[in-house]
Amino acid sequence: MLPVEIKKELQSLGAKISCDTMDPKQWFDCVRYVIQQHPYRLNAWNCYYRVISRLGKRASTEAKFMHHLRSKYRDCVPPILIAGHHFTVTSRHQDAAREYLEAYKLMPDSPLINLCVGTYVFILFSFTFPNF
Repeated sequence: MLPVEIKKELQSLGAKISCDTMDPKQWFDCVRYVIQQHPYRLNAWNCYYRVISRLGKRASTEAKFMHHLRSKYRDCVPPILIAGHHFTVTSRHQDAAREYLEAYKLMPDSPLINLCVGTYVFILFSFTFPNF
């Protein structure tokens, strides 16, 4: 039996490897485990997002996992941004803007969040006033 610290380090290493693997399905569980252990660690979320981006269409297990995390950690910004990005990809611009504004309320000084909010304000404005 491995000590807990070594086990966590190996799981973290497995999550990092998952970002570079050709088959992200086999590493999805490993990355999810790291996110559950460290929900506020940005490196873990970056790895998670790379893995789910390579999966192609959104799997129901991923959607359930994200819903669980969003309800458990309401002040955690990365899953909010990922939801906003998902809405962007599926052309649900108002939903994406809502998610980005929610992230903005939590982290108003983040350049990434300000970029996302500004982009969607511009997109919504251009839909509202197409001849402007």
